[in-house]
Amino acid sequence: MEKYFGKSAGFFNRVGFSLYKSTIIHFEKYIKSSDEEVLIAIPAEYDKTKKRELKGMLISTSHRLIFVTNGIGHGEFTEAFDYRKMNGISLAPDGFAQKELLIDYGRTRKIFDDIANDDQFKQFLKVVRSKMNESKRVTGISKDKNKAAAHSVDKYEKLAQIAKLRDQGVLTEEEFEIEKQKILNSWGENFEVY
Repeated sequence: MEKYFGKSAGFFNRVGFSLYKSTIIHFEKYIKSSDEEVLIAIPAEYDKTKKRELKGMLISTSHRLIFVTNGIGHGEFTEAFDYRKMNGISLAPDGFAQKELLIDYGRTRKIFDDIANDDQFKQFLKVVRSKMNESKRVTGISKDKNKAAAHSVDKYEKLAQIAKLRDQGVLTEEEFEIEKQKILNSWGENFEVY
């Protein structure tokens, strides 16, 4: 119960746990991967279409955000959202003491409502925003590393090409040195290549 509804074992958390127990069991048994950690969860209604609303749970894990339901109104349904594809989160009022959560996902907007505006929800927002930011930073670092690796390979290919031309007699030793320095200087490095 704590993993999904927080440390406070109040009345509403016990009621929430009993209402969503089958959903939690379904998630743990069939959806959650062995290396995935549940960070926080909230009950929510997913407005899948204008005519189809699904009651279930939004579960933030170490890998993704997942909406899951099992036996609450519409049978089994699961949809996973990659943090990297989440472009933003906004909130709107949804009746008395409730919020509507709007997630810009790729080119679409995912709408969840009937969410209690409580401390669990506020903590849920912090966790999801943190995971979104973390995934963007990791993606940015990966892109930078890939770009640097590609430039490095390109540089070495050019050096190998001019060395081959020198060995074939197309370039003199002096021309080779000039071309080598141009390549090295264009990458901001200065070292010997033999």
